[in-house]
Amino acid sequence: MASYAEVMKVLAELYRAGEDAVRGPLRGRIQNLQKLGVPLHGQVGKGKKLDYQRQQIYQLVFCMELAEIGLNPSQVASTVRVLWELAFGGAFLAEAAVPSLDNDRILILVADQMSTAWTTPQSPSPFCTVMPMTVKQSDEKTLAEDIAGLKRDKRWRHLSMINVSEIVREVEPRLADILSPPQRVPDGLHKKAHSA
Repeated sequence: MASYAEVMKVLAELYRAGEDAVRGPLRGRIQNLQKLGVPLHGQVGKGKKLDYQRQQIYQLVFCMELAEIGLNPSQVASTVRVLWELAFGGAFLAEAAVPSLDNDRILILVADQMSTAWTTPQSPSPFCTVMPMTVKQSDEKTLAEDIAGLKRDKRWRHLSMINVSEIVREVEPRLADILSPPQRVPDGLHKKAHSA
């Protein structure tokens, strides 16, 4: 289990946040996510501390990645609440338990961040499709071909990619001193994908 201070240190290092950013915008973002229910199963309140588990730390890291691609805090929190166990959590935890050495686990996200509000207002997440993909690290041409092939199958105008393997490669060394080694994820859990 990790303390809030330890988690903030990991996030500050990952997102190059100086002391002012840690005290200001980064802390504010984490506090906002907590009010919105993230990390999952980690409600905090006055006088109540949370000991963060690996999964909760990855939820926060994933939230930061979604913010980096332009989602607002409400979209980020609803995406994690709705899709973490269905589509994202298994990919992160499987990679942490058994790192890919020659391949990268990539999540392809198809989102309608703006138009979801009026096309499907009942949708809690702007992502209409999430697809896991494994790509050889040294083969950018194959990645481009795979993405082009995906586009032919649907009428997508835009995609976002998150390299789960690279995130885990950056996070796990920082967690080594504060958490026990990751547990192996049951087979199949990391292969789940979600289409809405």
